[in-house]
Amino acid sequence: MLERRECAANPFKWRVCVSEDDGESAADGRTLLMHACAQSDVDRRRVVDVVKYLVDDLRADVAAVDRRGRTALYHAVEAGQQDAAAYLLARPAARQRLVDADRRSLLVAAVAAGRPDMVSLLLQSAAVGRQLATLTDAAGRGPVHHWATTSSDDATPDDKARRAAILLDLVAHRCDCGAPDDAGVTALMSAAGGGRTTAVGALLQLRDGGAAAAAAAAAVDADARGRTALHHCCAATPPSLRCCRALVRAGVDANAADTAGVTPLMLACQAYVPGANVAVIRYLVEKGSADPVKQDCEGRDSYDYCPPIDSQYVRAVLRSASGRPAVHQHYDFHSMYRCSDVTESMVTTRSPFCGHT
Repeated sequence: MLERRECAANPFKWRVCVSEDDGESAADGRTLLMHACAQSDVDRRRVVDVVKYLVDDLRADVAAVDRRGRTALYHAVEAGQQDAAAYLLARPAARQRLVDADRRSLLVAAVAAGRPDMVSLLLQSAAVGRQLATLTDAAGRGPVHHWATTSSDDATPDDKARRAAILLDLVAHRCDCGAPDDAGVTALMSAAGGGRTTAVGALLQLRDGGAAAAAAAAAVDADARGRTALHHCCAATPPSLRCCRALVRAGVDANAADTAGVTPLMLACQAYVPGANVAVIRYLVEKGSADPVKQDCEGRDSYDYCPPIDSQYVRAVLRSASGRPAVHQHYDFHSMYRCSDVTESMVTTRSPFCGHT
């Protein structure tokens, strides 16, 4: 029997082997129709010819799913086979299942693959467009979340242009840019946590009707732990200075505390990587007016979040902003008890400060 890939490249060869292989599923549960739709490196006109032959002549099941819960239409969307996808979209049976086993929708597949033409095809579909715009995955994340997490600052200019076109299309079809997932995390927070500066800038400009509204919303949005987009940015290892700058300029409060009283500055100090976090910490205290001596719910400030070694320069930056003395110490009462002139009886009757009653 001819290999499936060889058949995919030649529809006429495929028709020869289909009579022996009709309906057979591969190890991953894919049928021959799914395999045809998944050919991303074959001309789409040749693929749609094979798909039509399998469906019209051989009555292939367009509603069948593989072990990941994906239909032939899903594979066509992922592979960018626009003609095959349009053909299958016209068939009600092919539209019975719009998500895979992880509840990732057809639209999410197109967004993650960076295919603006496929995104437009799905959103403009009278049959499924509105439904796809509101579907979320198992974590409650919609299409804009997946756009934010699959964007890359290292992409080529053409790729960035395609990504920008996708976001504009999503917004034009009422996909909510500010919708949180099940943990309260928005697309902006996800982008900031991943250091995706381009995505952060685009979301700040486009979310909820323009830059002014987006900036106002970003300044108050917080997840289930009370953390803002700036918290997510500063918790990254290392955090992105460009993302930090964009968020502070948009009005996100550098002194905002989460439910445990932790500020973005504390997270930047905690995740400190020598030579990497200093610029972000300096920007927060100098431009964002972050308070280094603000305390969390346990009484710890930004100094306490610095690692015990290799953080001298960070401490110097914090001191320069807060005006603290050159030495920042907390009393260690346990060590005071170990003074040589303190006996067990003295500990029970005297103050922890050695030599004082």
